[in-house]
Amino acid sequence: SPAPCAPFSTPAGTTLGEGAALFLLERAAPSGPSGVEGVHVWFRGGGLSADGYHPTSPHPRGDGVERAVRAALGEAGLKPADIGYVNAHGTGTQANDPAEWQGLCRVFGNGIAVSASKSFLGHAQGAAGALEAAVTVLAMRHQVLPPTLHFVGPRPRCPADPVADSAPRPAAYRHAVCTNSAFGGANAAAVFSLDAGFTQGACREVWITGAGAIGPFGLDAEDLEPSSGPAPTFRVRDFVRTADPRTLYRSSELLLAAVAGALRAADLQPRGSSRERT
Repeated sequence: SPAPCAPFSTPAGTTLGEGAALFLLERAAPSGPSGVEGVHVWFRGGGLSADGYHPTSPHPRGDGVERAVRAALGEAGLKPADIGYVNAHGTGTQANDPAEWQGLCRVFGNGIAVSASKSFLGHAQGAAGALEAAVTVLAMRHQVLPPTLHFVGPRPRCPADPVADSAPRPAAYRHAVCTNSAFGGANAAAVFSLDAGFTQGACREVWITGAGAIGPFGLDAEDLEPSSGPAPTFRVRDFVRTADPRTLYRSSELLLAAVAGALRAADLQPRGSSRERT
């Protein structure tokens, strides 16, 4: 951005920051929180998703953000109406802000209190999620909503008031969500709470239906036994016809082929909803 980062406002664009945050987590007893002292907040649940839409741009509808948030709420045992504040990824860029806001609106509606800490921290890349989770935790303890600085008015498909103040805004709430997204379509959401939650969810069975492996031993998972013979001839296009080896590192070629082998072994064609869940 030519100016300081202004999420959901103008000018569009992000500015870089740096820093670090550290969290100490302690497992509470299954019977409840008795005996655990000095607790800042409770980590109630987390959710992950992958868009697979574009190497750098988010899904324009914020589908991945929505799935990550819904998964986090499910693990936390909370409803969207229970959440009083969302600390958004909010990079300030033309692509991210409206996409994320659409995804959040489908979960919470457009009345949810939301703000973006990158307006005063900058985009710390790999440290962004930890720094903004720390902001969320501190805001909950002080019962305030952190502001979104440099806001002069909403861009299209962005919140009208992302706590557009110069200082934190007092608010009473018990549960909050922090979201982050990354290159390659990776999305994460974390639910923090001032109330301990000990829901005993049913364990889900996990079945392995396909495996793929590529290496000097062979070109299939069944060839995992080490071999002293010559390395097999490998061409990534034998596995993925649309792959262009001129744009891939060797490690990317091998990984792509292994994934294709696993999908083939599972007899899985990722399309539609199954593509989003893969």
